[in-house]
Amino acid sequence: MWWFMSEKYDKNWDKKINELLDKNEFTVKSDARALIGNYSVWIGNYPYYYGIDLEMKWIFDIGEIHYFGRPSRSTIWRIRQRYKWDKLSKEDKRNLRLNQII
Repeated sequence: MWWFMSEKYDKNWDKKINELLDKNEFTVKSDARALIGNYSVWIGNYPYYYGIDLEMKWIFDIGEIHYFGRPSRSTIWRIRQRYKWDKLSKEDKRNLRLNQII
């Protein structure tokens, strides 16, 4: 699971995106962007730039800091799995769960 990363790792953003993954679901906005919580993240070209906060600078928004940088590689993988799951329909999720049980 190694690839070239052009953005620097940001441990603060890594921690924040993991917290968001624990508490929220993705809302698909386009082929390249999704919302999780109040954050817009890049999901357009896995794994490069995947999971980057689209604000891409230090700002205050809704009382929280938006972080510059990228999450860890393992978090990028987690974002990918969660994003794929969240964009499935309820029926598809139910069928996948049933197939795992049977």
